[in-house]
Amino acid sequence: MYRNQPAIIYESDGSCEVRNGFTRASLFEALDARFEFGDEVTRQFFHSTYWRAVLPKIRQPEGEFSRRWMTPGSKYHGQFAYGCQYIWDTLFMLDPLCLLPGQTETVREVLRNFWEFQDAWDAIVPEHARGMIQHGFNPNGFLPTKFQGNSCSPWLAWGVERIFNHIGD
Repeated sequence: MYRNQPAIIYESDGSCEVRNGFTRASLFEALDARFEFGDEVTRQFFHSTYWRAVLPKIRQPEGEFSRRWMTPGSKYHGQFAYGCQYIWDTLFMLDPLCLLPGQTETVREVLRNFWEFQDAWDAIVPEHARGMIQHGFNPNGFLPTKFQGNSCSPWLAWGVERIFNHIGD
């Protein structure tokens, strides 16, 4: 928790802001139709988590990304300070996103970034590193060298299985 910040932040100001096709009202309606909440505090926490921690992470195409992508950055760490699409962070965010209606194409786009990056990666690395699943990448090229030795095959397999189990795609 951040200092002087309440544990639950429930925004219901009627704003018309749209995040990946949802207004607050339409998101909350979709969540309420999909899930049963034991109490109002849990419901508000769930709503707030999707509105503040899942939907804002979807970024529009930029740089070498011709499709939407996801970043773990947040306004608390600077505006999308990380500026990369990391495998495990992205998969953790796609998992709950899959539970919302109409998100299949967003999920496909985000995952296509991984496949395209992998092809580009394999084309430039030495033979022994081809096929290694990278930790992540950014829209303006590859990650700094400190991340280039991390292979994330298990994370990718876990995430793809979760997504398939949610949406059958």
